[in-house]
Parts: sequence; C-alpha cells; structure tokens
Amino acid sequence: MNEYILVNLPKSFLTGGWKEVKQPTRVEPYLDHIVKSAWSYEHTVEWLKVLGFKSGSGGKNIDSSWGAHLLCEILPEDRKKYKTVTLGQIINTLDKKSNKEKTIQIYHNTKKAFDKGSK
Repeated sequence: MNEYILVNLPKSFLTGGWKEVKQPTRVEPYLDHIVKSAWSYEHTVEWLKVLGFKSGSGGKNIDSSWGAHLLCEILPEDRKKYKTVTLGQIINTLDKKSNKEKTIQIYHNTKKAFDKGSK
C-alpha cells in the first residue's frame, strides 16, 4: 500500500508573496493526514481532484505546485504528527455527502482518460 502526506500548498508568486488555496469545507478535514492508497500516485491525485480537492501546477505568474498535494516522503516524526486515513475512507465519506451517481460517472470518465493517457 502506498502512503502519502496530503498537504495544502499556498500559491507562490514569481513577483513575491503567496496566497492560501481555499479548499472546499467538506475536504478540509483530510488535509494534513497520511493517506494510504492501493493506487499509484497519479491515480490517487486524480481521485482527490474528482472528490473536490483543488490543486494545480504553475499558472500565470505562479511558481510551482499549489493546493492539495501528496508528499511521498514520510519521516518518523511525521507518523507521530499526522493521523492516517485510507483513500477508500475519504471516498466513502465524501461520496455520502455528494451525488453518488455523479461521482461514479466522473470516476469512470477520469479512469478512461487516465488509462488512455498512461498507455
């Protein structure tokens, strides 16, 4: 099982300064957690986006990645600091708060696009 730390990175601007990325209220409880996932990094990120986490890479006048991101290196002190949750638990909880049929359709569309792009 793969493990990542789910964090919310601020937007860092090339001209200086930064801006916090506001995540939807329903996904905020999962930030700053260790996430266990049976899927690859890329597939886990796609699922987080399907569930409503906001994230990106670069953009107009923005330096580097921003928003919800998975950190791959987990130090021993991180294990003491962060609670652990599985991606399945996140999906199950957030899916109950949304239109399940819509989430399933989004997942299948995302999976098709992801599978096509990874070949």
